[in-house]
Parts: sequence; C-alpha cells; structure tokens
Amino acid sequence: MLVTRNLLALDRGTTQPLGILPKFLVTLGGKTIYIDIMVVQGALDFSLILGHDYIYAMGALVSSLFHVVCFPHNGRMVIIDQLSFFSHPVPSVPPSSPIVSHP
Repeated sequence: MLVTRNLLALDRGTTQPLGILPKFLVTLGGKTIYIDIMVVQGALDFSLILGHDYIYAMGALVSSLFHVVCFPHNGRMVIIDQLSFFSHPVPSVPPSSPIVSHP
C-alpha cells in the first residue's frame, strides 16, 4: 500500500515511508495479533516501533516510566519488562552519589 505523507520524527526530521506491510503477524507474551506496519528506511536505534494501532489491538497499557507493557491474555495480565530486551548494560548510580531519603 502506498503512503504519500512524510513522517515527522521527534528531532523534527522527516522520513518518507516506503509503504504499508498489511496484516503483519506480531506475537508478544503468547498473544498474537495482526496489524498493518508502516515501513521506513533510516538510521534508527531500533528495528520496530509499535504505535497506537498495536496498543489498541493488544488492549495494552504502556508505561514509559517503568518500561513495561501490560496486556490481558487468556484471563490474566501479561507484563513485559522492556529492559529485558535491552542488550547493553544499564548504567548504575555511582556509589559516591548522595542518596536522599525522606523521613
């Protein structure tokens, strides 16, 4: 499917979509759905963005604060920790950093 509209990135750059890949199969946490995927070519730090269509189809809740995706599946709530897919070591707080505690 042809897409004639450019995409605007968060850095204000634009990308021309190459087209739509219809009914793309996505499986996460044992739940499988079909969604239309927009294909772009560019220097990206990731291989796939799952946007509003995906979230709606999964019935998902996404927390960018806690880096989790939660969705109902087979009568239970599935929680996917996005950091478990992160391949680089997550930097820890240096031990010399002051720790603030509240009484």
